[in-house]
Amino acid sequence: MIAIEQLIGMSLGYAKSVLERESVAYVVEKTESKSRFFICDPTLVYVIRVRRKANVVYLLVNESLKRSDSVRKAMERRYNS
Repeated sequence: MIAIEQLIGMSLGYAKSVLERESVAYVVEKTESKSRFFICDPTLVYVIRVRRKANVVYLLVNESLKRSDSVRKAMERRYNS
């Protein structure tokens, strides 16, 4: 059995395949970033927290964050000056 801590940082698809291969029951719980400086990419979902309760693994997932245009422009100005 994989140590569930190893699932942190994995893509959701890969984490699910690992658990399914080992016949481990799991539940996916989703959280959402409220940052106005970063936008979420719904095509890239990653495990950010795991816990086990009564032989079920709970995966807390979040969409990958990308810099917003305003953050990208500010960083470009900073590094190009």
